Amino acid sequence: RLALSRAAPDGIDFYFDNTAGHVTNAVWSLLRDGARVAISGGIAHYFDQPNWWSHAVWWRDLPLEEDGSQAIGATPYGQGPVETVSRGRRIVVEPLDWKRLQAVESFEEEFYERVPQWISEGRLQVNETILDGFEKLPDAFAGLFQGANVGKMVVRLEWPEKLAS
Repeated sequence: RLALSRAAPDGIDFYFDNTAGHVTNAVWSLLRDGARVAISGGIAHYFDQPNWWSHAVWWRDLPLEEDGSQAIGATPYGQGPVETVSRGRRIVVEPLDWKRLQAVESFEEEFYERVPQWISEGRLQVNETILDGFEKLPDAFAGLFQGANVGKMVVRLEWPEKLAS
């Protein structure tokens, strides 16, 4: 939390949540009034909570608000985070529904047109942890659950010439 507060001294306006658990807890108290949260995943609960996507699990561990209230309420998806969170913080929390987004408009062509260019220009940074060699697969897999990676965990393999062609 200290590192986050140093990186975002004025608070956080938008949080893309792919973890839940202690990471989300650290972010929660730094969210500004009117902040938006997109829930994409919850790896912190994948193994201990089979129904982690249920808001009953997602919000359960959130820290209490400063006034002692919990950030919960009714949503179209059941009990869980709501637009109004404790004394008017107005934090909007929505699950990311790719199927619904794709039904409205496909951004795939534009994505593949722009994003590689932004990466090559340095406008978009890609963080990856890269391990070399097939023998590193077990380390890479275990590292995913130990927080040993930054960004994607990649195992780079060299293909024999006969297989490459």
